[in-house]
Amino acid sequence: MVTDIVIYKEVQMAGSADKHTNSSLRSILQTGGISEESFQNIYPNILSTNYDIIRIILIAGYSLFLFLIAIALIFAKTTEYIPVYISLFIILVLAHIVIKQLFQKYPKVVSYTWYLCAIIIYGYAIYMGTFLDPLMLGTVFCVLLVALPMLIIDRPYRTIIVLSAASIVFILCTFIAKSSDIAITDTVNVISFYVLALFINVRMTVIRIRELEQRLFIEHQRNTDYLTGLLTKSAFQDMAMQKAKEQFASGFFIIIDLDNFKRVNDLYGHDVGDNVIKQTADCIDECFGASALKSRFGGDEFMVFLSDTSETELEDKIHKFLLRVPLDTTLPNRNDIIYCSIGITNVKVGEFDYATVFKQADTALYHSKRNGRNQSCHYTEDMHILMNSNV
Repeated sequence: MVTDIVIYKEVQMAGSADKHTNSSLRSILQTGGISEESFQNIYPNILSTNYDIIRIILIAGYSLFLFLIAIALIFAKTTEYIPVYISLFIILVLAHIVIKQLFQKYPKVVSYTWYLCAIIIYGYAIYMGTFLDPLMLGTVFCVLLVALPMLIIDRPYRTIIVLSAASIVFILCTFIAKSSDIAITDTVNVISFYVLALFINVRMTVIRIRELEQRLFIEHQRNTDYLTGLLTKSAFQDMAMQKAKEQFASGFFIIIDLDNFKRVNDLYGHDVGDNVIKQTADCIDECFGASALKSRFGGDEFMVFLSDTSETELEDKIHKFLLRVPLDTTLPNRNDIIYCSIGITNVKVGEFDYATVFKQADTALYHSKRNGRNQSCHYTEDMHILMNSNV
């Protein structure tokens, strides 16, 4: 079936969650209890969510240290903390600048940034709870042990590694810096909070990952034509407008219409008609490729948006499609053959207007049908007189 249906099957949860959800401990630790394929599908959503969270953390973090620096300057008794506050402030500001610049090109930098922030925060909590004040219990560290991992969505085993390393370092430091009584108390507290953190955060991560999977499934249902697996008209319009903002050498907006399709429904019924629609969608998906945006926006009408495609490549795709449709669509009477008419218009970088290119392609489609059907027609400026009468 078409590519979108493959994606649909990968993210589908309702009615078939057991097929791709493995509740084993290994699966929970690696992917939150879902299949690796499903995890990869929601991974861009995970990165986007984490990016928003990390931005908020970084802004709040360096704002806090800026406030602490001001407080330290006002109250002379706390000036010994100023170098630490300034260092952390600079690190967080730089981290914010770097992640903002890199996220668009390298989305995975989000995960590395979070772990960097976690190391900084846990490191400061360890320093503050041990060497800075040997008489103070590690309450702040224990709270962060539970709370900090809640601010990220990632493979659970990675969070466990961070929590384990931070806990071990804190216990070692507390025995070095503190008396044995306080160190033992801190150790018991850290171990208790460590176990609590593992349970809460693994459970929360599993829930959030499955919520993202369910959200993606619902979004896919909303954006997908139930019969063909192609995009709906509204989803196609949104994605085409977004794609048109990207830089590409040349692009084409295409409308495809089945010739005399009403006759198929009248003679053979809607079940046969639906089968012809699905077979045509398969041809569109195969002939125009996975990189093209493809939509069914009417009973027997389809749209395709191609970017970074030359005129020669376009002609090859159109020629292949017009040959394949009569061969791949089947009707009870083999003498009846399905043909298509196609309207095409060029899309220029920075000049994409959906309503305009739709009218142009629709006008070209009208000319294609008027000139004998089973052919394609490119929009030209001299067709503009017919535009308003065809839409």
